[in-house]
This record gives sequence, structure tokens and C-alpha cells, in this order.
Amino acid sequence: MARPIKQHILGAVLALVLAGCGGAAVGAGTAPAGSVADAPTPIPATPSPVAAASEDFVKDVEIGDGTTMHLLCVGPTDTGRPTVVFESGLGGDAGQWSDVIHELGGATRACAYDRAGVGGSPPAAPGRTTSDQVADLRALLAAADVPPPYLLVGFSSGGWNTLVHADRHPEDVVGAVLVDARPPDFTARSLAALPPEAATEADAIRMTREDATVFEVDPALNPEGIVLRDSAAEALEAVGLTDKPLIVLAASDDAAITEGFDTALADAMRTIWWEGQEGLAARSTQGRLERVDGTEHEIPFSRPDAVADAIREILGD
Repeated sequence: MARPIKQHILGAVLALVLAGCGGAAVGAGTAPAGSVADAPTPIPATPSPVAAASEDFVKDVEIGDGTTMHLLCVGPTDTGRPTVVFESGLGGDAGQWSDVIHELGGATRACAYDRAGVGGSPPAAPGRTTSDQVADLRALLAAADVPPPYLLVGFSSGGWNTLVHADRHPEDVVGAVLVDARPPDFTARSLAALPPEAATEADAIRMTREDATVFEVDPALNPEGIVLRDSAAEALEAVGLTDKPLIVLAASDDAAITEGFDTALADAMRTIWWEGQEGLAARSTQGRLERVDGTEHEIPFSRPDAVADAIREILGD
């Protein structure tokens, strides 16, 4: 899961993005290493007959029954290209993507939002799942007049929303970028790899067991009020991106996955994690796994250029 981040003021995020649109250079970055497949085929754009107009906003949008959600969109609206839609990690608001949007330099329509219970979006009744959150996003995009097609970008457990969205609405999703996404089967496989429970077991083992049996089951323990175990199951059942472009970015430093375990169990956890990353890339015949050098989990903050480069590659920039 993504660790909770300090809440950003979306007006400040918009100011940052707009400053970047005024001619600041976009960081080229270094192409992430560790490719396991050829580059996905870029999405062909439909050229607009007129110059692209930009409609930048940050606002609360009513999605029905008096429910509102906080949405930020920047960039041109009439290029004939897909809109990039960002899914934050658990507990993260739209500001989680401010550096990535800045890296895109204003050339691409991009939208980020606060899910229910995060940032400027009021909480919903607890006990929901990823499917409910995808339905919220669909209602939000429709109410805000942000039409498909979409290129989805999901960070950490937000990758589950990306997979479910692509599965439920394949006609509207043209590709995806997963950013250090948590494989939906990682918790179950990690729990199975643990030794039998013991009163003297290491803290790392105890915490892994509690994550699986308590934290991921009780929606009251996360700010979005979702049942993480059920959400993971929905993402695991999702068909995937089939033959659409998919780039899976994974942090090269996996120490957080193995910290506190003995050598044998650490090796097992590392194997489960990387097999899960490869499995995510295999969700599409055009899927590719890239290890982003010098990074830990928070890639949107430490290497926003790598995320922006993956988006541009799929868009054919």
C-alpha cells in the first residue's frame, strides 16, 4: 500500500502545473532499466483540425444524490488524444500526481481526483470495494464532461482500480501504466509463506500476519473505508488489458518487502513480489515490466519523469 501522504492543497497543485505549462523544460530522465518485453505500440492520435484549447480547473463535482468529489484537470481538451486519468495509492489525494503532471508539461489532458474519504471528497459508507470506487470515478468523469478514451495510471493499490476499470469498461480504456502497484495476490501468497504462528515470532512476521487478517479485512482501519481483501480479489479476477499497451514500473529497491525477515523468508517474499510484478505485466500481450533505478515505493515523488516517460511512450510522444 502507499503510505498516507501529507494532504496537498489542490489549488497549489494547479498553480504548479500551470507554471510548468508556461515553458518550463520537462525532465527527460533516464529510461528505466529491466525491460522484459518490446515497447508497446503507441496509441494513434486523431489530429484535431483546430488548435488545442486548454480548460484547467480544480473543483468539487456532484456525482449524484448530493455526493461530491474533488477533481483536477489540466491540459488541452480537443487534441483527439486520450485523457490520462490518475489513481492514487491508498489514502493519497490528487496531489500525489502533481510532479508527474508537471513533468507532462501541459501537452496532455490529465485528470487526478480525490477518492471518497480522501482530501476534498467526503467519506462514503464503509465496507465498499474497488468496484464501488471505479463506479464513483465513472460518475465523476461523466458529470465533469471528461469523455473517454482514457489512459489509466495507477499507483500502489490504486493499480487495483486501474485493472478493474479496464476490465469493466474495455471500450473506454486504451492502455495503462502501473506504478509500483501491489500485486493483488501478494498478501495471500505472503501469508501462505509465513511459518506457523508462534508467541515469539519476529515483529515483521507478526505484522505481515496482522496486515492480512486484520488490516485488509476491517474497512474502519483505512481512510477510504474499503475492504482491501475483497478489492484485491476483484483486481485478481479482472481479465486485464488484453492486447492494449501496458507499462509496469517497479521500484528497484525492494528492501521494504524483505525488512525484518530472515534470509530464507526474505528471499521468498522477494520472489513473490517480483513474480507478482511480472504477472501484472502479463495482463497484456503488450505488457512490459521496468525496474526504475534508484527508487523505493514512492516513484511518483522520486521519479515523476519515469512515470511521465511511460505515459508519453504509450501516447506515441
